[in-house]
Amino acid sequence: MLIALFLLSCGSETTVTDKAQDSAPDTIVNHDTIPEADTTPALTLASTMGGDTITPEDRSQIFYAFTVKLAENKRKPITAKEARKRFMPLDPNCDQDAAYTLQAFFKLDSLKRIGETPDPDMGQIVSTEIKLIDTIRKTPNGSWVAWTLSYSTAEQCPYAHGTYFMLTTYDKSGKIISTQCMGCDAGGADAPISWTKRHETNIFKDGSFRGLFADSTEDYDANDKPVYSIYRKTYTGKIDTTGRIVLDEKEIERTE
Repeated sequence: MLIALFLLSCGSETTVTDKAQDSAPDTIVNHDTIPEADTTPALTLASTMGGDTITPEDRSQIFYAFTVKLAENKRKPITAKEARKRFMPLDPNCDQDAAYTLQAFFKLDSLKRIGETPDPDMGQIVSTEIKLIDTIRKTPNGSWVAWTLSYSTAEQCPYAHGTYFMLTTYDKSGKIISTQCMGCDAGGADAPISWTKRHETNIFKDGSFRGLFADSTEDYDANDKPVYSIYRKTYTGKIDTTGRIVLDEKEIERTE
């Protein structure tokens, strides 16, 4: 694993341990055409689930799962021109790290077009890619497109890399309604500190969705014993009949 290698290169024998649980199903819906429900129920499935549960007993209720497996997207990267046309602007409340990474994507493209290279200083993003996943929903009233945004920083400590799982919705004329971050798989290290960040989301057939975010940090005390800090929160919301993505964020657990 790249993070573990960079920890060793910075003088630590510590490796990153992935403590997050993959609670979403291994398979995802990937159809081009799925019938649209007439209405979104007032009481949606996401709002009836508590704690850190994002997968219902009846898994057939899951319409699409944004899981860490999407980071393995092997499709061909798209151009910055196509990305700007298809996915911009982001929703105002989109994940700030994803928004920052998307801006870095366009900045790096601008540098490339004028023959310059990115700043190799510590912590600077030097590589980004956007890839389509699929059109996961298409009806006469609009469509939903899932895509990934990947990044890596300069190969020195601190080092970080990851992938954000994004969703863009359109109306029937192809106009963008919403672009929102629905998940991520990321990590980094600056020895002796290392961290992992995972966010997975299930969209249900009733248009509601529920996501779980976990940010775990590993450090060491004066006696060289590992010290963990874990921050967790849930996202709940719905994609309404117009395609607008509405979400709420709630912190559910913090361990210092």
